[in-house]
Amino acid sequence: RTDLQELSKNITSVQNAVTGTLYTKDSSNLEVYRSKIKEVQRNIDNLQKISDDDTSIKYIDVLDPLVHEKLLLGKEVMDTLYSSGKDAAEKLISSVRAKELNDSIRAVTRIIESSRQKLLASITSTINNSGKRALSFSTILIVLVLVSGAVLFWFIITVMQKQNHLITQLHATDKRVREAVRVKENFL
Repeated sequence: RTDLQELSKNITSVQNAVTGTLYTKDSSNLEVYRSKIKEVQRNIDNLQKISDDDTSIKYIDVLDPLVHEKLLLGKEVMDTLYSSGKDAAEKLISSVRAKELNDSIRAVTRIIESSRQKLLASITSTINNSGKRALSFSTILIVLVLVSGAVLFWFIITVMQKQNHLITQLHATDKRVREAVRVKENFL
């Protein structure tokens, strides 16, 4: 899973822990709440390390305070539950501010995901183009090697044919010289 998906999952877990505590008053939800807050912070820290896309960096900087405000709202709900009761805490959870925070976090997360997908598509395209260039280069190199081999083979065959022709001429000349020597010896 991506850090953004983990962040969304962990924010939902925090929200569920707050809601669970609100409706059940079960203190075991508080442990889940605390552990998920740490995970949310870890997710934000991991997202802050992204440095390869200006749009992502910009919107992660927008997302960070939204997430912290969401966590603060969860803490306020818990504090309100124990100080003012369930009805006051429910009003905080269903407030316009809570809905706006949820919508803002989702919108910014979508923008970051879209930016990351565009970056990934760009990188993939670059890799594909590099692969095509490498394939073209290797094809040209193979053709060049084959043509060079054919030229070398033709050169060797031509040299061998010339050698055979010279050897044949040498044998013919040698035969004529012997014939001339035999005729001279017969003549003397």
